[in-house]
Formats: sequence, structure tokens, C-alpha cells
Amino acid sequence: DMNRGVLFPVMWPLVQELGGNSVWLGYAVGAFSFGRIIASPGLGKWSIERGYTKTLLLSTSIMFIGCLFFAQVHRIGSLLFLVFSQITMGIGSATLGVTRAYVAEITATRQRTTYIAWLTAVQYGGFTVTP
Repeated sequence: DMNRGVLFPVMWPLVQELGGNSVWLGYAVGAFSFGRIIASPGLGKWSIERGYTKTLLLSTSIMFIGCLFFAQVHRIGSLLFLVFSQITMGIGSATLGVTRAYVAEITATRQRTTYIAWLTAVQYGGFTVTP
């Protein structure tokens, strides 16, 4: 989500520069959430089958690739590529449930609420410090 917060301020000027309008801005912003929605169940299942470490490494790699795609949007000059890069980043960021499940699994039942609260506080702290 911090990635979305960091990139969101440049989205509208980028869409305009690529010849898009407010509808394309909606597509680009919604594409991130779309990627997250389609990937969350799969990453959750994968974390059960393969483990949290492999799942988080995979998702971080996908996010990195999405960021590389986003960095090339201006050079490629395509609104569709912008949407594709946002979907890729959304897929890479679809691990909120995985991280919460990991924290819940490694903490004692008595401490679970505290640690989940800290995890949530860190997440929303990231929202606060990004644009």
C-alpha cells in the first residue's frame, strides 16, 4: 500500500501525458486493487502449501517487477502498459492476509492481539508518511 501512496501523486500527470483522461486514471488506480483481489486467495493458499518465506519472497519479486514496469511506462508511452504495471504491483502487494497469518502463527495466543495491532499500526503508519 505504501507503493500505491508513493506513486499515486504522479498518476494523474502521467495519465494526461500519455493522452488519457479521468476514465483512464480510474482504470490505472483500480488496476492495483484488481491485481490484489485476484492474487490474495492464491497467495494465501500458496503460503499454506509452500510456507510464508517463499510466499513473501515471491510477492516481493512480483512487486519489484511491477515497479520496473511502472518505471518504463513513460518510455513505452502506453496507457494499457500503465494499467498492466499497476495490476502487477497489485499482485505483488496481495500479502496482507499472509503477513497477518504469519504473525498470528508465530505469537502466543495471549500476545496475538498486541502483535496484530502493531502490524496494523505499522501499515497505517506507512499510509501516513507517504503522499
